[in-house]
Amino acid sequence: MRGIQAQYPFENYNLYKQYSQKDDRYYAILYPRDGIGRRKRITMSYARYLMCVKEQRILSKDETVDHIDEDRKNDSIDNLQILTIKQNQEKYAVNRVSKKMVVLKCPICEKIFEKPYNHCSLFIGSKRAKVSYCSRQCLYVATSRLNRNEITYEELSKDNVVKIYDKMFRKTDL
Repeated sequence: MRGIQAQYPFENYNLYKQYSQKDDRYYAILYPRDGIGRRKRITMSYARYLMCVKEQRILSKDETVDHIDEDRKNDSIDNLQILTIKQNQEKYAVNRVSKKMVVLKCPICEKIFEKPYNHCSLFIGSKRAKVSYCSRQCLYVATSRLNRNEITYEELSKDNVVKIYDKMFRKTDL
């Protein structure tokens, strides 16, 4: 592997820029140059590498590199700013809203699925035992088994709810 020589403060490393489809961003992979002691490989976001070079120092663990336009692929130095972790969380909290979600286990096929809290039959007023299913097909199977007295509502509702949590969304995604 041949990379280009990294800039200060990483002058003892060779730089390789790599794109990650999983995270949808670029990463800087820094390998020690030949003959330089026992240094280990360093991996960081490419934006963080650029800010370290611009600031001429290694950023502390308390500092994050924020993309001003929120596009993680836009690593232009004009689009980057250093924020504390708290500032970064506050910035994104303004543009986000939480929604209560429920992780459920289908009592028929045992598939794990997720629904908004307010769309579950568990939490909508009902006189019968409240159960949510992953699909209409599982609902029909349960209904037919109930009609034939093969199963009870209590058996169906047992272990139906796995967890309830708040999920963050951007206001534009809702």
